[in-house]
Amino acid sequence: MGYRLCSGRTTSGRVLVSLLNTSLDVSECVRVAWPYSRYLLYELLHFCGAFDCSPDKSFSFGSLSYAPMRQQRPRGTTTRESVISAALDVIDDVGFDNLTIRAVAAAVSAPPMSLYTHFANKEELLDLMYVELARRLYPDSGEQTWQGELAALARHVRSTLLAHPHWTPLLSRRVSVTSAVAVRERILTLMVESGIRADAALAGVSAVVLGTIGFVLAEHRFREGDGSSAFDRRFERLKTHFEEQPEGEEPTTRLAFAGTPSFAMQKSFEMMLETLIMGLEQHAPNPLKDSR
Repeated sequence: MGYRLCSGRTTSGRVLVSLLNTSLDVSECVRVAWPYSRYLLYELLHFCGAFDCSPDKSFSFGSLSYAPMRQQRPRGTTTRESVISAALDVIDDVGFDNLTIRAVAAAVSAPPMSLYTHFANKEELLDLMYVELARRLYPDSGEQTWQGELAALARHVRSTLLAHPHWTPLLSRRVSVTSAVAVRERILTLMVESGIRADAALAGVSAVVLGTIGFVLAEHRFREGDGSSAFDRRFERLKTHFEEQPEGEEPTTRLAFAGTPSFAMQKSFEMMLETLIMGLEQHAPNPLKDSR
């Protein structure tokens, strides 16, 4: 080929000298150089004048391509909290079933094996993610009444899970850890102080939280690819059906649909929440219906 270097002090340099002094063409040299070093490949291509390239930038040559390695954090700088948060972000992007340790490591710019200083295996990581999710789902809003705090909690759970639909499978998996929920203790204390039995209070809080999660799952299940809800189309079909029916058939249902211009998930959720809280108030000796 006519290419010559004066010396090759490093291993890469000696390999390069050897390659350039052969009768191989550039593409064959690339194939030989490929396993040794990305910088050797860069030197070879740049010296042979194949094109202007840099080891800090991505480039390709024929069927081969090179991308610079992602800068990794120094060992010991990745915290457990950052790993757990990154894992939740990964689930947001690719879904619960596609979560991998390698993807989490890439998200925090750390070697995959280094993450095992924070957890023993993927199952333990999922447990830690569940604890973090519980912390995010159940904050204390600072409301002064149990009715206000319980309603705020339900609305927060719904808005969070609607914004992060791929997080819901974490709530249904079997976990080996328990998570302290401070707001639960405060709501139960307020309910007991109002005269509601502790067991009834716990059943009521559970009903509101589970009802909210179930409502969100239904919203996700009936959401179309464009973001619209199948409930809306179903409502419109029923509304048209009853408008076209003779007046004597199902008159109350016909009246109800005539007085409802459109279906609104938000309105249905608030109706469910208000009904549950009103029912819980009946367990107190002196219901405070106007304290919400």
